[in-house]
Amino acid sequence: MKRTINHTALFAVLVCAACALAGCGTSDSPMDARSHAAEGPAAAKVELKPASWEQAQELVAKHQGKIVVFDMWSSSCPPCVKEFPGLVKLQKELPDEVVCISFNCDFIGLGKPEDDSEAIVEFLREQKATIPNLLSTDADEAVFKKANIVSLPVVIVYGKDGKVAKQFEEEFTYEQHVSPLVRDLVKK
Repeated sequence: MKRTINHTALFAVLVCAACALAGCGTSDSPMDARSHAAEGPAAAKVELKPASWEQAQELVAKHQGKIVVFDMWSSSCPPCVKEFPGLVKLQKELPDEVVCISFNCDFIGLGKPEDDSEAIVEFLREQKATIPNLLSTDADEAVFKKANIVSLPVVIVYGKDGKVAKQFEEEFTYEQHVSPLVRDLVKK
C-alpha cells in the first residue's frame, strides 16, 4: 500500500485543522530548529530539523566515506511507519560504518512545515530515533519531482563513494532488502 499524495495528505491536514479549531490541540509553539528531548534523564535525545531537499542532499554528501541510508517517509504512509524501526535498528547495528538519515515528507504545502511536527517528534521518540531526522521544508509534490519518485516509502542507499548504490521504491523491507545490501557494502 503506497501513500497517495493529494487525497491522503489533504485529508490529514483537514482533520488536523478541524481538531485545532475545536481546541483539541496543545498550546505548544510550532517546532523550529530546536531539539526535542525525550522525557527523563536517561532518555535519548531526538531532534527534528527543518531542511529542504537540497540541504538534505548536502548532509548526505558530508558523510562520504561512510554508507548512508536515506529514508524518505511520511507519518500518513502505513508502509513507511511499519519499516521505520528497521532504519533505527540498522544505525544501532552498524554505528561506525553507516549513517542513517530520516527525511519526513509530511508537508503538503499548506501552512508551515513545522505545523504538525509535534506528532512527528512523538513518533521519533517512540522509535528512539536518535539519528539525523529532517523535516522537509519543500512540499511533498516538489520533493517527489526533485527526487524523481512517485510515492513513498523510498530508501536510497549511498555507497562510501557518495554515489547511489541502490534505491528502493517498490515493496521492500529493511530485513529482507535494505539491511542485507548495507551489510554487503560494509564488507566491501
